[in-house]
Amino acid sequence: MTNGNDERRVYDPLDRTTFDAIAYNAVGRASEINTFPALSLTHSSGNSGWSVGIVQWDFGQPGRGEKVHELMSGYQEWASPQERFSPAEANDLTRRLQTRGQVGNALTGEEQSRLNQYLRSDPGRELVSSLNREQIDKKWQNVGEPLSRIEWLQDLRRTDPGQATEIVAQAMKLYNQNELRGERLITHLENNELTAAETHDWIGSQGISGLNPSARQAIVTGRDNALAGAQLMSALELGDGRLAEAWRREVHESGNPSLYEGFVNNPDVQVLDAMMRSPAAGRAIFDYVDNGLPARDARIRAARPNAALEMSRVELSRAGDLIVTSPSADIFEMTRDGWNRNGVPMQVQRSREVDMPDHTDGVRLRLPLPGNERHPDQVQVQDQPKSLLDRLYEAAVNKDDKTMDAALVEYARSPTGQQFQREIAGEEKLWLAEVRQAELQVQLAEQQRIQQMGRSGPVMSM
Repeated sequence: MTNGNDERRVYDPLDRTTFDAIAYNAVGRASEINTFPALSLTHSSGNSGWSVGIVQWDFGQPGRGEKVHELMSGYQEWASPQERFSPAEANDLTRRLQTRGQVGNALTGEEQSRLNQYLRSDPGRELVSSLNREQIDKKWQNVGEPLSRIEWLQDLRRTDPGQATEIVAQAMKLYNQNELRGERLITHLENNELTAAETHDWIGSQGISGLNPSARQAIVTGRDNALAGAQLMSALELGDGRLAEAWRREVHESGNPSLYEGFVNNPDVQVLDAMMRSPAAGRAIFDYVDNGLPARDARIRAARPNAALEMSRVELSRAGDLIVTSPSADIFEMTRDGWNRNGVPMQVQRSREVDMPDHTDGVRLRLPLPGNERHPDQVQVQDQPKSLLDRLYEAAVNKDDKTMDAALVEYARSPTGQQFQREIAGEEKLWLAEVRQAELQVQLAEQQRIQQMGRSGPVMSM
């Protein structure tokens, strides 16, 4: 495990960059969002209510509900006049978004769709990014810094960074779900030297003691998912293979622990994002690519149509074909030498970009060739058609709506585009059915609560 200068780099889970990587990936991707969308509102199966972001800002948690006002004011400013909520609608939406639990906070499909469109816009993405940063800064202050001062954990960071990472990830996850229980675990670690397995057991016993069944289940499931993410992350940190090198290049050399930067055009980042969202399938991909084990069928795909707009579909076949389909429908195929993008080696694409003259080079004239014979440079350019993404990007830069529409129509008519539309339509039907079922369950629970109050008077809750 070396850095770009062939110097040995120390893997330390409580180095700030590595801590951020744990927060974004082992806790965020592996245990919070998985293959669900980060740029859409999601409703917790536990007591958190509505959340957003890769590390899930829970609007129903104490001290976090005020951010709903930023969400609503941002939406109202961004939306067209006819799409804005009325003052009464906005106030009622604010109340429901700030309500914890499973009752009294349902949103309609239309309300979710309108708010999610905003969250995927530029100002909406900035809001989500600011919530992510605020969450992780708070985790560093309340989890990372206290843990970094524990003497026995300082020794473990040097002798067994993988196990230390598992302890840090479990503590951070518990704090994210229940700050009081997370603080108790940190105090316990300050006074007792535990292994990762003992930390796991403490969370499953003392950490959930006295909580209701749904909260207990949510904490145990979250702990296990964060642990799986931490183990995969340690394999990437400590490995010497291709994916491990890509991980360290992005996280440590490029300072990109969130894996947000360069996502659109970098299949390495897209694969790492998907692997951390689904650690079991991610481990199968890692074992094949980096460890040379036999390929197993592994597929990572969006669980909702909204998630398909922000994550790639990654598929490994038993034949060893690793294919990545991006949200913009680019198809990347891993090869021995790198990646093919829509059938063209990306190394060729990059070298061609480097060879292109810029405006400071002056004009280079070519001598005419006899007859209709083409110059070799012309043959190369004309025989290598631009990819759909290249044409869309060029049209967007030039604000050429006609070319953009033509490229999108071309893709929609292609076999790949038609298959993608069928898959999205199928996923959307499932999603709408689940949303409707959830709405009905919430309405039924509310009716039962009202009937109970009518029979016995107001119900006091502790």
